[in-house]
Amino acid sequence: MSKRRKPKPHSGPNETGGKKHQGNNMSDTPSNIHVRGEIEVHPESGFTEKRDAEHTEDDRKEKNRFTVTIVVQVLTLIAVIVYAGLTARQASLTRKIVEVSQKTYDASERPYVGVNHLTVIYISHDKTGDKTSSMRISQTYGFDFTAEIKNFGPVPGTDFEATWKIFINDIYNPGKPKIEDTASMLFPGEAVLLGASIRNDSYFRLINGSDVLNLEISIAYGGPAGRYHECERKQFSPDVGAFISLGECKHST
Repeated sequence: MSKRRKPKPHSGPNETGGKKHQGNNMSDTPSNIHVRGEIEVHPESGFTEKRDAEHTEDDRKEKNRFTVTIVVQVLTLIAVIVYAGLTARQASLTRKIVEVSQKTYDASERPYVGVNHLTVIYISHDKTGDKTSSMRISQTYGFDFTAEIKNFGPVPGTDFEATWKIFINDIYNPGKPKIEDTASMLFPGEAVLLGASIRNDSYFRLINGSDVLNLEISIAYGGPAGRYHECERKQFSPDVGAFISLGECKHST
């Protein structure tokens, strides 16, 4: 029986003709050996382009968000301005409506005082004495005239005053006034009278047209919205035997 030979072990890389170094002890490394190195990282192909594209997309989205914010703010500002304008217009219309309503109320709920009518009663004389008539006859020698001033409104007229002036040929003539009714307050529907008389020569001069008789009737009274003043002119017409209106006064009262 033959005998196998054991193979000889190969010498290691540090074994050249014998073991010079043993083990992995770093203290065995000579001190004059230094290890230096740099790590370089190279991105994959297309990474930079992808990153730049992502940044561009983010910038675009941010710009869009900014634009939307500006647009919303501008639209909000416009809406506020429009709303403020509409509110101001509505307030103006409301104020006008209130003013019109107040004027309508003042016009309807106030006293209206004026001359209701002006009557003429002729005075004649015969052997039985003086007689009155609405018609002029041959025995007539004068007439009485009376102005009725009435409150036509729904509320009283306060601090009521009524006066008149008599002018013959535009010359003031107090005449022979009758007793005048006066009142400090004139209630709705209430009336007062102003009266005077013309007799004899003054009467005949009026009838034949030699003289002209004019009246100025002045009225003053208060109401809820303030005080009112009115003045009317009347002229006696012998043809119709009555007074006709000449409009507003021209003489000072």
